[in-house]
Amino acid sequence: MKMKKLHVFITIGLIFSVFMACQANGQEKVTPAKTNTETHLIAAEAAYTQQKYKEATAECVAALEFNSNNDAAYYLMAKLSLQMNKTDDAEKFCKKAADLDTSNYYYAADLASIYLMNNKIDDARNLYEKMSKKYPGKSEVFLNLINIYSKTNDYDKVFGVADRLEKIAGPNEVSTMAKFEAYSAKRQYPQAIKCLEDADAVSPNPKYDALLGDMNMDLFNDTLALKYYNRALDHDTTYAPALFGKAELYRLRNDYQNFFKFLNPFMANKEINPKMKTDYLKQIFNNAGFLSRYKEQMAESMQIMAAANPDDTTCNQIAAMYLSGAGHKDEARKILENNLKYYPDVYIVNIDYMSFLYSAEEWRRLKNFGDSTIAKFPGKTDMLQFKGLAEYNLKLYDSSIATLSQVEKISKERNDTTLLINSYSLIGDLYHLKNQNKEAYKYYKKALKINPKESPVLNNWAWYIATSDKSGNLNKALEMSKKTIELEPDNTTYLDTYGWILYLQGNYPEARRQFQHAMAYGGNDNPVMLDHYAEVLFALKEYDLAFLYWDKAVEAAKKEGDTAQTEKLLEKIAGKKELSKK
Repeated sequence: MKMKKLHVFITIGLIFSVFMACQANGQEKVTPAKTNTETHLIAAEAAYTQQKYKEATAECVAALEFNSNNDAAYYLMAKLSLQMNKTDDAEKFCKKAADLDTSNYYYAADLASIYLMNNKIDDARNLYEKMSKKYPGKSEVFLNLINIYSKTNDYDKVFGVADRLEKIAGPNEVSTMAKFEAYSAKRQYPQAIKCLEDADAVSPNPKYDALLGDMNMDLFNDTLALKYYNRALDHDTTYAPALFGKAELYRLRNDYQNFFKFLNPFMANKEINPKMKTDYLKQIFNNAGFLSRYKEQMAESMQIMAAANPDDTTCNQIAAMYLSGAGHKDEARKILENNLKYYPDVYIVNIDYMSFLYSAEEWRRLKNFGDSTIAKFPGKTDMLQFKGLAEYNLKLYDSSIATLSQVEKISKERNDTTLLINSYSLIGDLYHLKNQNKEAYKYYKKALKINPKESPVLNNWAWYIATSDKSGNLNKALEMSKKTIELEPDNTTYLDTYGWILYLQGNYPEARRQFQHAMAYGGNDNPVMLDHYAEVLFALKEYDLAFLYWDKAVEAAKKEGDTAQTEKLLEKIAGKKELSKK
């Protein structure tokens, strides 16, 4: 607004001066220098309004060549410098203009603003203080002083300036909030509360009421806090801080019925900054017990938030993540698909969707999405890996090998050994599934050449030699498996492999010891490991204990929802019981 006023002031001033020069021949002599200065200045102003800044600058320089003390030319130079982000030059030119015409309010006001841009807080404060005395009716001067004193923690001066502002503008939100924040910063909470109460009595404002609610909640005056939140909502039923405060009050009271009653309108309010919503949710997520008890209510709140902020990626990500974890995978997928409609070419949005599909084991959808998306993001190995894993799980082994071979190629080009080892390992696994062990082992050798201690590769290779390679060397398998145990002695997967190879070699006592170790570190929940341990115990003729672990294996398989494995185990147990009687 200041710039516009000045533009009018300069233009009218120039026209008026030219007009007066033409009309009053006897009063003022029109010199060629004066005429040339004004001509160039009018041309500069015209170029400035057309955003021809270089041309405007040249005209200003020409004007100053005829009159080096033309304040309007210096001021226009300051404006041009700001447009070109040359704030140091803007300060120099604006100060020159203000020094030449000390009566011009706009010169001084803009110089103070430029001081702030250049982080010259002391210069800005000193200038505003002078202006507050020279222009006692200019409320914006006092507003700027309040901001400066607040930033420099000079709170006692805030009170004085706020009082002076109220004499000009009457009771107002700016002065009230300045005093409230100053009292709060000084920890003078009774005075801060009284400041808001006095202002609210004169001019009711939901902002004051919501803040009074917050202050009283901090002082554990829940009843009074609730009163103020209700007053704020009486003024405005959608006032976000009051909805938020009231929801939080009920949450702290463990009154969750009312908590969700106010949380959901807060989440549904489209005027509320989405970041405020997601920040609050992150706090709630720290309470795992609350989330487990109110899983479905929170799921509803998440869907409400996502619907209110369909184009906010953070809201969508958090909502989808929660809904997926809560078992609402279809709703989570729809939210992420909606996110893709808004941001189809944003990489993180696409990879988030692929990550979700992977975790949800939606292999067909993941494979199809990968087919259509990878072309948009060439060279993105994580996308290729997701697609390759989808093909792997769909048993499209040749397609998976082709996809992962692209990852292999890119890894070599980037000299990314970690990714290259992972590619070799997965391709080796795929060749094993195709019953092409020679090719599988070739890739495992490539991986181990880079890192001889790559435990997952050692484990898989050892397992395949021991269980599916007719010409497999159990001693070699045991040697590889032993390395994994030495590297990670408490890894239940590696303990299972090592223990099973020992069992296949007939070393039942040592196999038993390894499985006991595996059971102690989490193997008790794995139906395959429990089955293996039961086999070892059966071989040792510890039948009662063996059947106990087979029963555990059946329960674990049922818990995983694996009907085929459950039936297979039950059939095995029946046969083993017959054998134990002989």
